Amino acid sequence: MKKRILSIWLSVCMVLTMFPISAMAEEVDSSIVMSGEIIAFAPLAETEISVSTGTAIEDLGLPESLTVTVRTAVTAGAGTSEEAVQDSGNPGNLAEATPGSATPTNSNRQTETNETTEPEWNITTLDILVTWTSAYDMDTEGIYVFTPVIEDYFVSAALPEITVTVGTAKLQTQRTAFGALDTFSVAINTMLDIEVLPIYGDPDVDMMGNPRHSFTQPTDGSKSADLYWDAGSRLKVEYDTNSAMTVGAGSTIYFYAEESGTYTFTATFTGDNDIPHDYPITVTVTDGSAPASNPTKSIADSNLYFKDNSGDTQYSTDNTTWTSYTGEFTITGSSTSDAAATHTVIVQSGTHNITLSDCSIGAATATGIYNQASPSPFDIQSGTVNLTLTGENKLYSINEGKAALHVNPSASLVVTAESTGSLDARCHKNNANYGRGAGIGGDNTQASGTISINGGEVSAYSFNGAGIGNGNKYTYGEFGDIRITGGTVVAQSDNGNGIGFGNLNSGTGGSVTITGGSVNTSSKTSPIGGTLKNDNDIPVQLYTLTLLGVSAPTAVAALSTTPELDYVYGTSGMKTDGDGRLYVYLPTEKTAVSVTAGGVTYAKAPS
Repeated sequence: MKKRILSIWLSVCMVLTMFPISAMAEEVDSSIVMSGEIIAFAPLAETEISVSTGTAIEDLGLPESLTVTVRTAVTAGAGTSEEAVQDSGNPGNLAEATPGSATPTNSNRQTETNETTEPEWNITTLDILVTWTSAYDMDTEGIYVFTPVIEDYFVSAALPEITVTVGTAKLQTQRTAFGALDTFSVAINTMLDIEVLPIYGDPDVDMMGNPRHSFTQPTDGSKSADLYWDAGSRLKVEYDTNSAMTVGAGSTIYFYAEESGTYTFTATFTGDNDIPHDYPITVTVTDGSAPASNPTKSIADSNLYFKDNSGDTQYSTDNTTWTSYTGEFTITGSSTSDAAATHTVIVQSGTHNITLSDCSIGAATATGIYNQASPSPFDIQSGTVNLTLTGENKLYSINEGKAALHVNPSASLVVTAESTGSLDARCHKNNANYGRGAGIGGDNTQASGTISINGGEVSAYSFNGAGIGNGNKYTYGEFGDIRITGGTVVAQSDNGNGIGFGNLNSGTGGSVTITGGSVNTSSKTSPIGGTLKNDNDIPVQLYTLTLLGVSAPTAVAALSTTPELDYVYGTSGMKTDGDGRLYVYLPTEKTAVSVTAGGVTYAKAPS
């Protein structure tokens, strides 16, 4: 009986050992769960954000998705067809087998294969939706770190982080060698670090070797800002005391303001010779908003100031609070008076693209009364103005000594080829006071800067200054280069040149280059002063062309000559006058001119 029971037990064991090994492995051994394993995150476009106090979390602009690299394990049993036959058995193979002839399964060999084969991975890149978590408090200044919340994925890569600074973001590092660089710009609620480096001898130091400096508190009228030794702990400087700088090498302070304005303070450094040296520092604090794009302002509302601040083009209405801008700045409106100074345009530095659009500045009439306190209606003190004209624009100087459009000797004016409007600039005769500034160019007793006219209709007049060029009585040499490549230009002066010198100028230098446009000049002395030429330094002369049958200003489309010019004569903005006349400047050997205007081509010998 016992032998029978033992026989039955052995039979059951034999049956169990005959099952295929793969049938016993019901679960795949894998560490990958859910949708896969994130093994890498693509770099973020922005990892540091600076905001002012009160910025809600939804306004931080945190990304809603992340680009990730995900790997997933190849599903068990998804091998080659040959492996599938070996594991599960092929009915065809079974048909060939006979009892006792079947090849036995080597279970030890199968176990070795499972232990040494690396898992197969499928690698993909995709975008996943995320949310962000942080202890963010929009009403408390500080630094907050955001990390993404990942769902449905196992994450083995380091999580990306976004740092949000509330109220105390460090915008930039500025350095000064006490006087080498002492003007800075920063946004409100933004920490600005300034490295102050003495230039006189070894510094006076404390027991720890930190250099000693004294600072006054930054102020702008009734407004004040603060200085700190450390940006994190907000250790404030004790003003007007000879305290030691305790951060790093002892050369950095941190400026912070909560209101826009222009703040000034003084740093005092005492060297090894015990002689104190004072260095004034100015910080312009802006409102922190993004630069205005293609802004438009009316001159009726205020003065308009322009400057460059370390490559940043800015404008102001009060010469105190500055706003950054990009693109074209358009000035409209009217600010005129025959009795007093009006709102004006003042360009202090930099390159600015400005459009005058139906704008009038200065005297209300061309012969208004004289007011010596009035500035130029449009004053380019330094830098370059690319001026585009649309509509009808007028600049009438109230002050006889000020140019209507002042171009300082260190400045440049470019009237663009894109101009479709007109400009009338006049430094006129007011009663017994005679206009001594140029229409466009220098003030009284002053030379002009560089002037280029490429389009539009430009009319300039002065009584004693040049229409375009120097002011009256400039006795120290030449005028700035004047170049005309297109447009319709009328330049007049009673006692100076239409273009070039003013009355009683004793200089002889300066050049007028004309390669396009209709240029009508008049003067009691000489219409054009200096050297008159084209781009090839070849002398040119005036040819007056009359288009028969034309009785109104008509745009010119093309101009050619015989013999042919070796350059294209510019016709952008070029028009006839009301009698069909054109005033062109060509080399002397030209024997015939062809003009296309109003759809008609005119050809004749020039006269």
